[in-house]
Amino acid sequence: MKLQLHTSLKLCSAFSVLLLLYYLYRLQRTPDQSRLWPIKETSLHYAQSSPGERAIEERMAHIRAVCKNHKYPNFRIFNLYYLPTTGVTWAPLFKAGSSTWKRFFIDQEVAANQTTNPRNLYNLQSLERFHLEEPIARSRGQSRIREFSEEEKGSVRFTIVRHPMARLVSHYRNSVSPHEVLAQWDVWMRDAIIGARRSSISSDEREKLLAEADDYISRAASEGESSPQQDNPFLNPPYATFAEMVDFIGRETAKGIIANGHWIPASQWLDICQNDFNLVVKLENGDLETPHLLSVLNLSEHSELYWSRANASGSKSVSNHEIERYLKQLTFAQQKILDDMYAFDYEVFGYEPFSV
Repeated sequence: MKLQLHTSLKLCSAFSVLLLLYYLYRLQRTPDQSRLWPIKETSLHYAQSSPGERAIEERMAHIRAVCKNHKYPNFRIFNLYYLPTTGVTWAPLFKAGSSTWKRFFIDQEVAANQTTNPRNLYNLQSLERFHLEEPIARSRGQSRIREFSEEEKGSVRFTIVRHPMARLVSHYRNSVSPHEVLAQWDVWMRDAIIGARRSSISSDEREKLLAEADDYISRAASEGESSPQQDNPFLNPPYATFAEMVDFIGRETAKGIIANGHWIPASQWLDICQNDFNLVVKLENGDLETPHLLSVLNLSEHSELYWSRANASGSKSVSNHEIERYLKQLTFAQQKILDDMYAFDYEVFGYEPFSV
């Protein structure tokens, strides 16, 4: 009798150990869901999901893993817009299809209620009243979500990302177009040119030549003047070169300033490890992933409007060949400025840096 009891106790102990080991195994394999909202179930089984859905699900799992590994960096940036008519929350990333979504949401949230169409209707300012301010807290429970008082609970948060070099080249290419130089002149281009070219100009001439440059840029924009004075270094050429822009970015970064939303790393601008996105779509995979995105956002019925906006945006894609052509203009040190600045973007979004 004692032998049977002893054997039974040993079996129970062994079973308990096995049960504990199985629990620890499952716990180790369970993805961390405490910081990012899970994607809503849209299919009965992963194998039945669309290629676009699978690509997004894999990306979200990768983002969660990278954020966890880096201990969830927090930039305290809240570039989120809650759109009540559509019931979604959007984070625009400049030079990553944001103009298409901006016009789409203005059509849905603003234009439908306008009796007239103001000249600047399709400006992000038209959505400013939907901009989410400082979060109130993180919710309790397993998914501790960054909450905002203006946002309806359960709203799907999404954003579109793009290769960092494609964003940067797209912004530069647009900035040096004749109609855009004036707009960028006081934002960054003037300082970039001064920083790159002032060493070749005596201090006595500098202010005079800079005033001439300011006057030329202003007149060129309003009157279409196209022949700058060739003996003025600030106007030769009358815009910042790509290398001068990168040097300017390097100087600003060294001072802890990365304020320009057109080249700030997407991971920082979106606060990717803190803003609890449900869906992060790659612009490069738009044809594959956008149909699934529209479905999850319950906007499939508006897909025709979305694609009409996308096709009418007028933005030109940036080829790998074009990116390489610009990067070849840089020194090793200038290339390192960009590689260092975008290192986390490459890792968290699964992009590969260019090697030229």
